[in-house]
Amino acid sequence: MTKQRFFCDSCGAEVSRAAERCPECGRIFTSVRCPRCGRTGSLSDFRHGCPDCGWIDEAAAEAAPPPAKPVVPAAPLAPWVWAAAILALLASLSALWLALR
Repeated sequence: MTKQRFFCDSCGAEVSRAAERCPECGRIFTSVRCPRCGRTGSLSDFRHGCPDCGWIDEAAAEAAPPPAKPVVPAAPLAPWVWAAAILALLASLSALWLALR
């Protein structure tokens, strides 16, 4: 997901996502407005860009890291691998037991 940037509609200062008022001019925010098409709505409406025109801040999109690759779980071990591991463990334990006798 790209980092969205928010600006005051009154003075143009960049503001934080959770700002209730502009730290520069003091304007109180009641909604978010798309700079391309002018649509206004709640912050959740713009979570993935503008719902009308699809605008998203390209500078933030370019600076964002590429999406993470999904982790693919390893295939389970075949039963013969487990059997070989158990036999090897039993052989080493019996050798240790014979050495300690």
